[in-house]
Amino acid sequence: MKNVILTQADGKFLVFVVNSDGSVNITADIEKYLKSGEKLVYMNFNDFLAKYITTNKVKTHNIKLNENSMKYFDKYQYILNHSSKIGNIKYINNDSCITTIHKKNSNIKLLAVADGVDSLSNASDASKIVINSLKNWFNNLNPKLPADEVCKKMLEEIDNINTKLINNAFNATMGSTLSSVVILENETIYVNIGDSRIYLFNNKINQLTEDDNDSWSLYKGGMISKEDIGLVEVNQSLNMYLGMPTEKIKVKSGIIDNNTYKGILLFTDGVTDLLSDNVIENIIRITDRKLIADKITQTAVEKDQKKGLEPGKDNATAAVYIKS
Repeated sequence: MKNVILTQADGKFLVFVVNSDGSVNITADIEKYLKSGEKLVYMNFNDFLAKYITTNKVKTHNIKLNENSMKYFDKYQYILNHSSKIGNIKYINNDSCITTIHKKNSNIKLLAVADGVDSLSNASDASKIVINSLKNWFNNLNPKLPADEVCKKMLEEIDNINTKLINNAFNATMGSTLSSVVILENETIYVNIGDSRIYLFNNKINQLTEDDNDSWSLYKGGMISKEDIGLVEVNQSLNMYLGMPTEKIKVKSGIIDNNTYKGILLFTDGVTDLLSDNVIENIIRITDRKLIADKITQTAVEKDQKKGLEPGKDNATAAVYIKS
């Protein structure tokens, strides 16, 4: 049985035929289907994409499009998923993460990873508060706002989250890192605080953010190599995290053009302490794109990629967006 969907994209009416095998055919020849007497069901284009083209945020259907129609799907085909592993040492996962699309516009996406600070109280709760608060903010975000306004509101929400962590700590202290991006139709907003990282992928990976810890300062000063960051004792000495007094924190943010990357990857330090940039890059190149996040976290907890570090010494979390 097939479903025939009438929708509208880029100001044009289109007919999509969803076949019983899951494949989707597209045509602009609406008259053909009107004359055939076949029942047409109208559906909002974004709703159509969410229901028929993506499943669990991962493209699964074989879309059979002609060359003229392909442009309608170029920006809608992607991999968006995440993975988090508890590791081999800790008894609880202090990392939290999310990858999701906006409920009113599937072109807008949120990725975030947060790592609760182990040396403080309730590390797992701290990262959950950060991610759940960010999720609620994103779900209520006006999808028509320009990038600079989205960035402004995102920073305001992070300030609110920081206050929430301070107020939730009672007589103790709790804290969390945060790396997050909001992908709009043409631009991407990023924010970062702590030692979780954001990378851009363009055949090679390039770290977009800088770590807020002492070992990063040693690396920037030329005293250690980047691969040695995870081996340094002071690596756990975070200089900045959510949960600190507001006047002491500085959240780094920016806006980049979507055409400047083929993918964005976010990691907690349980990944980047154990896996070098070269190892991560090779995994991306040889792995089925739907499995990249899981493969990276699994490698971080299973294999000895850096001499002197025990695999799975920390929770390992990845959030991945790859254009197909």
